Amino acid sequence: MTVNAFHRQSIGVAFHHIDERLSQIEAILNSVGAKSPFSTYAFDVGPMERNAIVGYASRLRERMWAAVQRLEIPPETHRTSAAWVIATTLMDVSITLAEIEPSRLRGYGRLDEESATVLSGILSDLDRLVNSLDAYLKRMMGGNMAERLARLETTPGNRKSIAKIDEIIARHGLVELRPLMDALVSRIESRDLEIAVFGRVSSGKSSLLNYLLGHPVLPVGVLPVTAALTRLYRSDDPHVVVRTEVSQPRRISIEEIPDYVTEEGNPGNRRRVIDVSIGFPSERLIDGVTLIDTPGVGSLATVGAAQTRAYLPRCDLGVVLIDAGSTLDQEDLVLLRAMYESAVPSMVLVSKCDLLAPEDRACVVDYIARQTRDRFGQEASVHLVSTRATDTALTDAWFDQHIRPIMLRHREELERSVQRKIGNLAELTHSLLEVQISRVRVGTTTHDEAVNAQAARQVLRESEGRIAAVAAIVTKPVEETVNDAVVAVIHEAATRIVAHRRRGDGVDGELRSTVLNAMAAEASEASRRLEETDSFLNDAARRLAAAVSMPLARLDTDQRFRLTPLPPSDETQLSDLRDARCWWFIAMWPAAAVWMIDRKLRKRSEAKIWSLIRDQRHALRRWIEGNLRRVTSSFEARIAPLRARLDAANAVEDPSVDNEQLQSDADYLRALIGNPVAGAAGASAQRSVDPPHVVSAGKGS
Repeated sequence: MTVNAFHRQSIGVAFHHIDERLSQIEAILNSVGAKSPFSTYAFDVGPMERNAIVGYASRLRERMWAAVQRLEIPPETHRTSAAWVIATTLMDVSITLAEIEPSRLRGYGRLDEESATVLSGILSDLDRLVNSLDAYLKRMMGGNMAERLARLETTPGNRKSIAKIDEIIARHGLVELRPLMDALVSRIESRDLEIAVFGRVSSGKSSLLNYLLGHPVLPVGVLPVTAALTRLYRSDDPHVVVRTEVSQPRRISIEEIPDYVTEEGNPGNRRRVIDVSIGFPSERLIDGVTLIDTPGVGSLATVGAAQTRAYLPRCDLGVVLIDAGSTLDQEDLVLLRAMYESAVPSMVLVSKCDLLAPEDRACVVDYIARQTRDRFGQEASVHLVSTRATDTALTDAWFDQHIRPIMLRHREELERSVQRKIGNLAELTHSLLEVQISRVRVGTTTHDEAVNAQAARQVLRESEGRIAAVAAIVTKPVEETVNDAVVAVIHEAATRIVAHRRRGDGVDGELRSTVLNAMAAEASEASRRLEETDSFLNDAARRLAAAVSMPLARLDTDQRFRLTPLPPSDETQLSDLRDARCWWFIAMWPAAAVWMIDRKLRKRSEAKIWSLIRDQRHALRRWIEGNLRRVTSSFEARIAPLRARLDAANAVEDPSVDNEQLQSDADYLRALIGNPVAGAAGASAQRSVDPPHVVSAGKGS
């Protein structure tokens, strides 16, 4: 193959031009997805279509990059810092705002004082938002990390290792770890041990904390109540402080708490509450310890659930409440898994245990302990609690035996918690560096004999084709064949009505039954397609694993795909459908009778049936879209390591990577993880060497 330097340069320039055009397409899709009121594009590309286009763009880039490697076109070595471009763009936004200040608009005509005041207020508000974004970007990019680390003199054993990990994260562009680093530093800045209570909506979190406080401070209810993080700490002077995103912290009365932390008083967190801090003179609270009431998670949870998940890695001990009336479910397992992965010790409380018969309580405790052991390889500490007067002794025993000792040695516990978090972050950073190192090592060879790249790519193509075939159903116009379906349904109903009349049956409701059968058949076909797609993708994952010579992660029972319930039919419209009467003497001529009943049904019910089938198809389309997204996401997450293996097999060594520095940083992190102080608290150590008073404590009874 004869390709000279000029050929390569021309091809490289063309590929760069194509990449720029793909970036423009992605920018258009982002504009459409954000539904900006200032967008110049119509919002006529749905989420499924946007994902498909982005996928095609990604694959196009992959093919071009493969061509660049095959043709030995030198890679572009000059790269502009994305952080610098963002900061510069933000500066341009500030300049643009300054150019429309009232004093700058005089050349376009006189601006009266009232209008100038209004405009100045608008620009001031926008400028504050821009400045807030600028501060956030600097914090996110590590601009203020050195100043924050300098304040951590009270933890000299942590400062050096944190600074080094932060340096490694910045050096290798591991931006996905920046939020964890920021959360770690924020956690160290707080001097209190934080014990957080998690659980589903209405699992009894607030009721439990009220009992521990000895006073009904927190609002309770059967609907989602806690809408923002609520912090409880000891204070001889009862007070409440609310922090929001839009104003300075302010004190409120205890009676005003529901206006800020409940879904009823603050729906969707419209007040933009960050958290509520409550100081209270409770005997069970100790200086240096904060109890956290978190928003509930689950199907009824509001936006507060996102705040709960974001806060979780920061806490020092997680207490998960499970309602005795509903036992362990997927949301509880997700919470526990997140704690294990974040190196947060945890325990499980079975709340409202007064609902259980005495002989059933031990069975529930054993069941939850067994489930956690089977799923996480570690048996959770499970206890029974209740706020009912007849069973509060269980709650008192749990607190006195398992929580009070931790609170009394809160300084030691806080130090151990910080070391765990440092070890966990070091372990995550090290694992990402090891991926880079493995790619560099693979890149020094021309071929990985263990990987059948051709077979692997064929599996991926087949999988993409199967997903696209189901996605095509969603893109078809819903009304396209509704008329044909209505004609078929009415004719079938007329035929059945005449047949019953000829047999002398007194059956009624044939039209309703026929419409329901038709809609059920469409729903059944959609379910079949999705189940077959899931089965195909599971088989594809196994074939891909064999092609790249890697084991495939086993799916737990809770990770397996299950279809969500089918959308219900409109019972009101169905009840309005009535059969047409067929006289016995007309039924003697079946063809004429069917024609006559068909006409009657069309005149009476055609519009209603058309509306029913159209609405059902719209609902079914949304149902297919949601389930297909879940199937696809599950498949992509499962094969992500296999894709990485395939990519690494064809990688070439990147000249911009400092291999010696990369290896040096990985060695430092490996030593840090192995250190008995910092490393024992890493994620893996968390699973096997957890503090016995937290994880291995005796079960409640």
